[in-house]
Amino acid sequence: MKGNRGTGTSAKYLRSDIGVWVVRVFMCIYSVIVLYPILWAVFCSVKDNASLFDNIFALPSELHFENYVNAWTKAHISQYFLNTVVITIGSLALMMLFASMASYVIARYDFLGRRVFRFLYISGMMIPGTAGIVPLFIELSSFGMVDNRVALMLVNCVNMMAFSVFILISFFKTIPKEISEAATVDGCGRFKLFGRVMLPLAQPGLIPVLIIQFISCWSEVYYSMILLSTDSKKTLQIGLYNMQKVQFQRADYVVMFAASVLVALPSILMYIIFQKKIIGGISMGAVKG
Repeated sequence: MKGNRGTGTSAKYLRSDIGVWVVRVFMCIYSVIVLYPILWAVFCSVKDNASLFDNIFALPSELHFENYVNAWTKAHISQYFLNTVVITIGSLALMMLFASMASYVIARYDFLGRRVFRFLYISGMMIPGTAGIVPLFIELSSFGMVDNRVALMLVNCVNMMAFSVFILISFFKTIPKEISEAATVDGCGRFKLFGRVMLPLAQPGLIPVLIIQFISCWSEVYYSMILLSTDSKKTLQIGLYNMQKVQFQRADYVVMFAASVLVALPSILMYIIFQKKIIGGISMGAVKG
C-alpha cells in the first residue's frame, strides 16, 4: 500500500512538473511573438533607407540616431507629443476627480437609487463608444466645441469613468467604517473626510486605475481623429497617421519607424515600471470587491 501511494504521489508530481514546463514553453513562445515586432521596429528605426531596403530583417550595420532627431523636429512629433501630454494629463485629472467622488459616494453612502447609479456607471463598459459618436459630434458642434482640446478631455474623461468607478467602488468598500466614524468625531466634514482620509487609504486602487487609463488615453485615436481638425492641436496617434502618408510618398521609412517608437515608448515604459502595482491593485480590488 505504501509503495502504491509513493508511486501515485510521484506520478502526480511528474504530471504537475510537465504541466508547468508546458506553460513556460508556451509563455516563452508567446513572449517572442510579442517582442519580435517591437525589436524589429527599433532596429529599423536606426537604419538608413538604403540598408532598410537592402534587407529589412537584417541587423543595422550602423546606428543612425539622427532618425529620431528628424522625427522629433522635421516631422513635428514634438508638437504632437506636447498636445498628447496636455490632453492626457487633463483627461486623467478630470477622470480621477469625478470617478473617485462617484465611487466613494456609491460605496460608502446608502441612499435611494444607489444600485441604479452603480448599474448605470458599470453599464457604460457594455456600450461601445462608436454607438454615440454622431449625437456626440452634433452636440459638441452646437456648443462650438469641435476642434477643441478641452472637449476632447471631457470626452476621454467620460469614456474612462465606467471602468474606473467599477474598480474604485471595491476599494472604498474595504475601508473600515470605524475610520470614517473616528474622523467624523474628530471634526472632519464630508469633503475633508474624503480628501484627507479616504483618498490616501484608497491609493492601492487609485494608482493602478491611473496607470491603466494613462495607457488607454495616450493611445486613443478614434475621438481625436473626429474631434480635432487643426494640425497644431492633433495628438501623437493622429500625427503619426498623417506622417505615414507623407513619409510613404517621400520613401523616408526610417523616420517613420523612429516616430512609431517614440509614440509607443511612454506606454511601454509606464507598464514596465508599474507592472506589479497594476496587477496587484487590480487583483486586490477584484478579490475584495
